[in-house]
Amino acid sequence: MRRLMWLFVAIGMAVFIFPASGQDLTNEIRRKLNEQFVLTKMSTSGNVTNIAVGSVLVLHKEGLLMCSSNAVALPTTIYKDGAFSLDVGDSRDAKTVAALAQWGTPCGNVAQRKVRAGLTLWILELSVDEDFVMMKLHIQPPYDLYGLLKFPYIKGGASTADDVVKTIAEVVTLQPPVTATQPPVRKYPDGMDVRLRSTAGANAENCGTVEIRGDATAANDCVQKALSESRPFYVRYRVRGTDSILSTGLAGSVDGTVYEMHSDAMCWNCNPRITTEECPTPVKLRPAWSGALTCRQ
Repeated sequence: MRRLMWLFVAIGMAVFIFPASGQDLTNEIRRKLNEQFVLTKMSTSGNVTNIAVGSVLVLHKEGLLMCSSNAVALPTTIYKDGAFSLDVGDSRDAKTVAALAQWGTPCGNVAQRKVRAGLTLWILELSVDEDFVMMKLHIQPPYDLYGLLKFPYIKGGASTADDVVKTIAEVVTLQPPVTATQPPVRKYPDGMDVRLRSTAGANAENCGTVEIRGDATAANDCVQKALSESRPFYVRYRVRGTDSILSTGLAGSVDGTVYEMHSDAMCWNCNPRITTEECPTPVKLRPAWSGALTCRQ
């Protein structure tokens, strides 16, 4: 009886001392991450992308490889022992293997970048396997960059759920909420708006700003009407960029001259680099692939 009692005590101590392993550990990691992160949901209807924004993350490490959505395959970056490395060992898809052989990256010959620390990300997918956590990440628009981030962990009791959560926090954490003491983030760099308005003049008609993949019909009709009536106007179009914030615009001045402008900024609060071109006369505007009007032929 005494031996049996000590056996129960030993089993109880083992359960208490050693953390959960196997499926229990996987479930505990999944529970903790689901409590911390909310996925962003993106769906496309026609030319409009609907976004239900979830958690916004801040990247703390340099060198996460990401590429545009038309890549051969999204790159998988492993974070282990404080450093990133490209995961190419599990490539089974023939297109991925060919892309690696030809370009040295699963992205293939498309826009790609090792993104810098400080950028904000959305989580589109989050999965917990027996020995790793995988996140599908997307840099917030207007960037068109995606990537997979993999966090290996040791199953069988050597890792705990808290260990895994701490490792992930070395790379990404939730963006702190904006408080009253923080300056508001400008929706657009001011320089482009100032240039358009000053070029068109104080009494010019504002034909609006068209968002990425937005319907430009009303703005374009406004521009064409003002142009046909020889009235000053200005309009702005947001354009999807790979690693910068882009926009184009048109400004019609009081003397009938029309100018086309392009801006390029590296962040929301950065002053953009703006180029201005005078449209040839007679002015003929046509819609570009993005829907934005342009006088370029």
